[in-house]
Amino acid sequence: MPTEYPSSPETTNKYIREEMTRLLHTNHIYTLDSHGWIDADTHDPGLIGHAMNQLDSLSWRFLDAATNSPSPPQLEPWEKFLVISGGDFEGLMEAARLSMGLMLFQDALVKEDSTASDSFFPVHLMSAMMLLGSASDRLRDFFIAAVFHKNAEKYQTGKYKGEKRSWYTTPFNEARECLGNRPELPAASVSKLPDLAGQIHDFRRMRNETVHVIATELGRRQQRLVDDPPSAPTDEFDWVITDEMLDKYSKEVETQHRNRISHPMDWYRLLIDASNHVFIIENTLRPRT
Repeated sequence: MPTEYPSSPETTNKYIREEMTRLLHTNHIYTLDSHGWIDADTHDPGLIGHAMNQLDSLSWRFLDAATNSPSPPQLEPWEKFLVISGGDFEGLMEAARLSMGLMLFQDALVKEDSTASDSFFPVHLMSAMMLLGSASDRLRDFFIAAVFHKNAEKYQTGKYKGEKRSWYTTPFNEARECLGNRPELPAASVSKLPDLAGQIHDFRRMRNETVHVIATELGRRQQRLVDDPPSAPTDEFDWVITDEMLDKYSKEVETQHRNRISHPMDWYRLLIDASNHVFIIENTLRPRT
């Protein structure tokens, strides 16, 4: 860390970006397009879906066909939905990664008081959680288009075995049944996605807690009031605050803070894993012309 403050906005920006990248890599958070490779020429067999998507996505095929033919190819409505959803997913994941980097910068280097009313830390934390929520929705949209050849609105009419198709996990559960006997598909990708989708849904609910509970100091006060309402003192009540009580409270606050920092990073890594299987299924099922 430099001993003096950077002398220009450009220098400040360069320093913050370098430190963000270092902190993100320390926490094993990497750009979306860096997954799928062991080195520049070797695919990572554990994340082959990302390599597939980078080298042979529908958007790249469309661009190549449009560039090398006198008239651009015509995409079906569901294919347009898939291409747009995939692009949105990539952009949202990158935005979430940057927000997490700024969050880590405020925590690790600035050592900012995250409970202060003007703290940047919760702003970046909330931003990361909301962006990851949107990225999760776009990954689901992409999957619906790839498997059911529909956009999300058309897919969500009706139910599947009592599950509303508007529920986050339903398309992944339905796909496990309808794709289970397709020999060309890796069985692991088909079978793993429902559980991964369930975990993503849990993080989507956690996002709501982040937005509504830690958004403002007033929200935090109201949460404490609901969780631990005051009561009239009794003769037996001990009003003495001991060092042990303060130490316990401090440790609880620190644990809660560390958990909040880990949540978006855990969610990001989960989406890397889930999207790997989604990309494998999309590439395998894609109609070949």
